[in-house]
Amino acid sequence: MATRFRNRVKRFSKALPRASGDPPAKPLPVCRILLEHHRAINDAIQARDPDAAREAVNIHLTFVEDALDLQNKIAKNEEIAKLRYAHEQDR
Repeated sequence: MATRFRNRVKRFSKALPRASGDPPAKPLPVCRILLEHHRAINDAIQARDPDAAREAVNIHLTFVEDALDLQNKIAKNEEIAKLRYAHEQDR
């Protein structure tokens, strides 16, 4: 189970861009990206800048939504692959 989670983290970090929109030279782990998002949100709140906070939250929520969509797509693809494999084994 832990290995499958680590594999998904690797896929997410490779497939999703950073919050800035610039692709990193080396993919960042998802936990690092999420930490950057949370820091940006906190910094904006601490600075009492509602527009910056709103933008940081929107970036974060878009990233999370994309990550969940990708996770669902991967899960569906894994299920299809298992079914195909089982079908081939039955021949």
